[in-house]
Amino acid sequence: MKKLTALGLVLCAIFLTSTLRAEGAGNEYRNERFNYTISLPPAWERSELTLEGRHLLYAFPDRNTEIKVKAVFSSESDLEKIAGDRWNLSGIDPGLNKIIETGRISIRQNVTGKLLVFEYRSRGGATLQRTLITHNGGILYIIQCSSPTATFYRHEGAFNTALSSFNYIATVKSTEEETPAEPGLEPR
Repeated sequence: MKKLTALGLVLCAIFLTSTLRAEGAGNEYRNERFNYTISLPPAWERSELTLEGRHLLYAFPDRNTEIKVKAVFSSESDLEKIAGDRWNLSGIDPGLNKIIETGRISIRQNVTGKLLVFEYRSRGGATLQRTLITHNGGILYIIQCSSPTATFYRHEGAFNTALSSFNYIATVKSTEEETPAEPGLEPR
């Protein structure tokens, strides 16, 4: 009986691990006009909107969890200014709990940006969000991964895949983007 119970636990662990890996594995989404690619979970619904100077892409498994990519034509490349002055985090929630805010870090060989992790209150309760802000060739990108705090880590594989897979189709260097990334934060 103990062997049967142990076998059942092993099978449950294998099923759970394969389910988490399947959500973390992604299908590549490519947008030529806004010059980026990103891997998104194949089972998640997608919605996109492209206007004259901006593009929004949403991927979501339910109404509370999402990966969102905002791409906007912008000459602003100072990520500190964008994250601080232009993107008002306190407007989300005055009690916002900023957990991590990096300087410029390397995400991939040719992608550097600013990473923010914070927790805020929303209608559904506490929400945890990871955000990457980057700029390339006159386009500002904001990639957001958010979910209720209680379920955030259930989707962590998908979030990690999305953020680590984000890439420019063509890299356009500016003097701001040539600033070295923080040491010790190079991608694997």
